[in-house]
Amino acid sequence: MNSENTKPLVSVCIPVYNGEKFIKETLDSVINQTYKNIEILIIDNCSTDNTVEIIKSFDDQRIRLLVNYENIGVVRNFNLCITLARSEYIAIFHADDVYQSTIIEEELAAFLEFPEIGAVFTSANKIDETGKNIGSIDLISELRHKPVLNFDDVIRAFIVNGPCFMVCPSCIAKKSVYMDIGLYNPNISQYIVDTDLYMRLLEKYPIRIIDKRLLNYRLNTSQGSYEYKFTRLEEPGFFKILDKYIYDPKYNLTDMTDHYNILKQEEYANLALNHLVHKNTDMAKHLIKKSLSFKRIIYSIKNYKKFRRLLYSLVLLLYIYFGIRIVSVKSFFKIIKSLKGYR
Repeated sequence: MNSENTKPLVSVCIPVYNGEKFIKETLDSVINQTYKNIEILIIDNCSTDNTVEIIKSFDDQRIRLLVNYENIGVVRNFNLCITLARSEYIAIFHADDVYQSTIIEEELAAFLEFPEIGAVFTSANKIDETGKNIGSIDLISELRHKPVLNFDDVIRAFIVNGPCFMVCPSCIAKKSVYMDIGLYNPNISQYIVDTDLYMRLLEKYPIRIIDKRLLNYRLNTSQGSYEYKFTRLEEPGFFKILDKYIYDPKYNLTDMTDHYNILKQEEYANLALNHLVHKNTDMAKHLIKKSLSFKRIIYSIKNYKKFRRLLYSLVLLLYIYFGIRIVSVKSFFKIIKSLKGYR
């Protein structure tokens, strides 16, 4: 008997819509995994480009391609993948990311080492549309010494840092966990369904985050999430999720209130920049002023990452109120992006 067939089957699910630009590169990276006992379930959500034709050009018996009769939306397509997956271990991979050859092998090893966990994540390189490396998403330092993370570990880190260290397209979760906690919620914004699901998961199961960059996470300007992040004019939805926990006494997070307020103030600066780009100067002034407080300044002096974000707010303040810009507009926004970094 082939030894690979004695290993657990992993369902690699790839929901896709109009993914012709990157789907070949993504599929190549999945097919070339060192862990071979996988099914590759691709559900096309009524693409209008050549996505389906590109997928059909692959000659690999592990590929199972389904094409929806109508576009059912991003979230429902995710849920359909989970429902139709044949294995206990389910990866929801993105159709434009590139996966290191050992990601599945290393994540499965984590499940075997820590059978109590419900999901495994990894760190990631960030790449642009050309494949150029433009940064990374890494596990924050205060969590690196913990092989397994529970709800309290993660939500406290979220409140201080934002949900910036859980890379959703790196996730492999158990199907039994999905059946227990429920699938992605189609009734909330598609930009926060991941955070919502992971918090529900963490309320019942610990997770592991492998502190290795095992995928190349593409920042693609045609992505809805990219456009949402840099053009939205309202508070991001993940605050609605965190509000649910921080203000509920049963989660015992009252000691995190100041940290949470500082996180919101940092976000006001992001919104100020978006309003400035939209030429809403009065609102930009209101938000940048709202982003600064004495507590934030004192706390940020003691924390390098927070200090960079504080500088970002101060530089924006000078520009919005006084038009102070010692470099070109293009260079100014480049500096702003480097200072905010985490966004």
